[in-house]
Amino acid sequence: MFSSRDEKLCQYLLSFGYLSSEQIKKLLFPMTDKRTMLRRLRVLKRRKILNRFEVSTGGQVLWYLTPNHVEKMGSTFVMKHINKNALTHDLLVNDLRLQFEQKKLGLSWKSGHYFRHKMSANKKPEERSSDTIPDWLVTINNRVCALEVELHLKSKDRIFKVFRTYSNNKAVSLLWYFVPTEAMRKRLLRYVVPFTDYRGKSWFKVSLLSEVDHELSMLTVPAHSVSKSR
Repeated sequence: MFSSRDEKLCQYLLSFGYLSSEQIKKLLFPMTDKRTMLRRLRVLKRRKILNRFEVSTGGQVLWYLTPNHVEKMGSTFVMKHINKNALTHDLLVNDLRLQFEQKKLGLSWKSGHYFRHKMSANKKPEERSSDTIPDWLVTINNRVCALEVELHLKSKDRIFKVFRTYSNNKAVSLLWYFVPTEAMRKRLLRYVVPFTDYRGKSWFKVSLLSEVDHELSMLTVPAHSVSKSR
């Protein structure tokens, strides 16, 4: 039997690309024993709905949809492989969305995996540039936002290329970076000045990964409550 929770899991995997066992538990099995959840995931694997990938370091297990089930869902977006070198980054990107989900923030999520799939289908290899693919494209409070998790700062030239591309893309009203250190945050704020002069200060935001919960809580507070607290 294919349950409504199974259907939700498949929809999430189609959107995220892949999820770890821990992330699936947070999303769909918060009150369920982990062993019970894993039994269900193994059943879906036997039914050729899910694929399983075990990370050699750390013992994490990742899950993603089989091509056949993706086709049954009416999509062409398939995770053909998992980049082991990007796992730390990609799992943090997933965790970031989970924090938004917990606050019930964000609509129409599109992942960087999805955009790479689209790009590989529509462009020649030499025309593909991963620098300007967002980790997430999402609508937050009626604004289309590109979310970027940056763990290691790129060169100034590459950052300027990203800023230039987004500043010229009027469909994206907010470019929001998430970084691990205050030094990275300050550096990005210096680099973005010429572009905020063009698009306005509200076009760009950079937050520390350790402060995401606080930042999202501020987004969910009604405007009149914020004004009263001041």
